[in-house]
Amino acid sequence: MMAALDSLRAEHALILEVIESRLPPDYVHAMLDFIRIYIDTNHHGKEERVLFSYMAADPFLAGISSILTDDHREGRILVDAIERALVEGRPVVHEVETYAAFIRVHIHRENAMMFDVAESELDAHTLSAMQSEFLAIESEVLGIGGAGRLLAPLQAAGV
Repeated sequence: MMAALDSLRAEHALILEVIESRLPPDYVHAMLDFIRIYIDTNHHGKEERVLFSYMAADPFLAGISSILTDDHREGRILVDAIERALVEGRPVVHEVETYAAFIRVHIHRENAMMFDVAESELDAHTLSAMQSEFLAIESEVLGIGGAGRLLAPLQAAGV
């Protein structure tokens, strides 16, 4: 069975693959859907609603989760800037590159620091419960077909 936080690591790999791709307009629109649904509602939802909730019981872990929650807020602001540029008809390359640089650092921080610390501090029962809650959120947010319905428009846009 995949460890609870390994599923979040795998999602990080997919996020980086999408974020580091080319920028045709159709792709940018599909990328925004991916960011809003897969990254923010699904992935960050798992972290904020589940992982960070479990971490809140430990002052050290709560401090880490607070920093990463602030990161999530910053990411949302950067995504809003991409969307604003699209609506205003401006090129989005700078905004997308800024978000991509941000998300690379954020993912590295979570993979290299937070997940390892959480795995060492949380017991096996908690990690198992988290995995069940992760699956419930994924089912709720992504439904049948999972991430595939969000990746198909990205692939169709030539990426």
